[in-house]
Amino acid sequence: MKTTTTTSPVPTDYYIGLDHTTDADTLALLASDANECVRQAVAANPATPADALALLASDSEAGVRLAVARHAHRAAILAALATDSEAVVREAVAHDPAAPAATLALLASDGDDWVRVAVALNSSTPADVLAKLASNREDWVRITVALNPAAPARAVAALAMSPASTPSVTLSRLASDGREWVRQAVAAHPATPAEVLAQLATDSAWVVRYLVAQNPSTPADTLALLATDSDGSVRVAARS
Repeated sequence: MKTTTTTSPVPTDYYIGLDHTTDADTLALLASDANECVRQAVAANPATPADALALLASDSEAGVRLAVARHAHRAAILAALATDSEAVVREAVAHDPAAPAATLALLASDGDDWVRVAVALNSSTPADVLAKLASNREDWVRITVALNPAAPARAVAALAMSPASTPSVTLSRLASDGREWVRQAVAAHPATPAEVLAQLATDSAWVVRYLVAQNPSTPADTLALLATDSDGSVRVAARS
């Protein structure tokens, strides 16, 4: 006997909540909808008014709060979410360039490693906070600071001059991380082993391959491979 699998239909209000043309009053109403996926849709909608986002920022469901953290881009709301009980929500706040300096400073001392890494990568993180993170106890936090263009030159130089602070085994492990920005940090680090740079030279993200091409530690055979890369920027970097 043939069986069929049925799934619950997506409520119409979900699509209304996602629609950028939905009026503010309707979005505010849907922010209190009983269905979590509807509230997530409203939280992700850039047209959602600030008062509705503030309500969703205290939602009982972490998925809704995460959607707010990823899409709100409002300082007051991000500051409130910086103390969320879920690390993934705090990490989203730490990634947002709209996060206030005081919020980023707070998250720089977060107990979750990935939250601190996100702060280290954020272009809005104050120089003094980046300098503090450059001496963080975790290797991947320190690595990421070196990628941040806002990092103080002295902190970056200290990282570059102290390859022992980022052991090759750590860099090798991070080279397979699912997060592109972590692989970018490894590709740019001067202590990354040649075999790891060769691995990253075939990364799916062109920015990772570009950083490998720019890395002074990249061996000639890997540069030769990158000189034929499908991306023009990577080819130019490998040949220069």
